[in-house]
Amino acid sequence: MRFYLSILGISLWMAVAVGRGQEPALQSPPVHPSEKNGQFVIHLQGGFTQGHEAIIQVDGREVYRGVPKTSPALGLAKQIPVQANSSHPVVTLTMPETRIHWSKDIDLSAGRALGISVGTNGIVTFHQAKNFLYD
Repeated sequence: MRFYLSILGISLWMAVAVGRGQEPALQSPPVHPSEKNGQFVIHLQGGFTQGHEAIIQVDGREVYRGVPKTSPALGLAKQIPVQANSSHPVVTLTMPETRIHWSKDIDLSAGRALGISVGTNGIVTFHQAKNFLYD
């Protein structure tokens, strides 16, 4: 009986030790913009896998600089809440290492969630929605 309790104790200790050593999964809390004028969320989605720096500007103002990494499970790398000065902000994505420079005038009446993805060929795609399924 003591032998089984010792084995059980060791197994429990190992499970706790292994669990603490694992990195936490990407768990960004859902970000929902209000209907207030100019407020929206940029979702960096697919294609951010190579460890390249991304710079996001809205109307010329830098709102994000970092190295996003797309989670294969969610298809999401980063959510960036933004307050723009108008309902038609100009959003710019620059990735200096890959020479990507993309810019788009966005109409927030089409949706306050802006998804941006980068294809393997460097082509940037975007779509707007009220929210995305992982929200």
